[in-house]
Amino acid sequence: MSWDLSVAIGYTVCDPTEGCEGSAQVLYNGPFTPTVHTPPGPGGISAYQNFTFASPFTAPGPAQLTIVHFYDVGVSNIPLLQTVNVNFNVV
Repeated sequence: MSWDLSVAIGYTVCDPTEGCEGSAQVLYNGPFTPTVHTPPGPGGISAYQNFTFASPFTAPGPAQLTIVHFYDVGVSNIPLLQTVNVNFNVV
């Protein structure tokens, strides 16, 4: 069993030749309270929370979202971090 605690979502503009480096602009930092959805969402995931953002930058080109998920697992509440990077192109 796990308990979702919080999530942070950051946005980074990437250099087309150097890649994505540096600090992200924080778009959201707060509670993560996923709900169960039927039918499951993309990838068969049934519990999720939607977040919608407008791009803070208007320049086209490569960008990256970084999502950090903090949660507790098991009877002893072991704290864990899950980090996911999503690369995309702003058009």
